[in-house]
Amino acid sequence: MGISIKSTESFEYNLWYHEHKTEVSIIQQPKHYEISEVENDVVNQEFIYKYKPASNYTGLDSVAFQSRDCATKTRVYTKFYISITN
Repeated sequence: MGISIKSTESFEYNLWYHEHKTEVSIIQQPKHYEISEVENDVVNQEFIYKYKPASNYTGLDSVAFQSRDCATKTRVYTKFYISITN
């Protein structure tokens, strides 16, 4: 998935809705970030990824996730490509 943001912006993305007990982890952190984290919103049963580029950084970055359904043992891998512009 490709995303484009300005260097002064932050980005949030709803990764997965989890009916079952699911785990989500970042398996490849971006190289140029101030914030890069997955939040488990237990009220809405969602995983939300939050990203903010490093100060004054412009260029390309990427992040990869792994989700695991604990009931079925299924794993899903997802990668975001982030373009940061002025």
